Amino acid sequence: LRNTIVIQYPTASQNGIGEAIESWATLITIHAEKLTKGQTEKVVDGARVAESDVTFRTRYVPGTTILPTHRISFNGLVYEITNVDNVGERNRELLISAKLTQ
Repeated sequence: LRNTIVIQYPTASQNGIGEAIESWATLITIHAEKLTKGQTEKVVDGARVAESDVTFRTRYVPGTTILPTHRISFNGLVYEITNVDNVGERNRELLISAKLTQ
């Protein structure tokens, strides 16, 4: 596990005029291995958009819950978490599926 990823969770705060804004805070920084699943294309508003699906393999961290509402920051890119698999329910390894956000 030679890469470092940052798991972030959404937080709500207010800007200078009292409007609600969403920002992101760090849940945990962990070592992981990036496994590329592939790319797909879809049409959005008449334009083709490429989606990159990846899986990050990491160790299970006791006391930390990673959810699909969280995101991953890796090498300056942001990935939306789509699934978290506790492999074999053994609390040893997690496979975190994610999509690259635009």
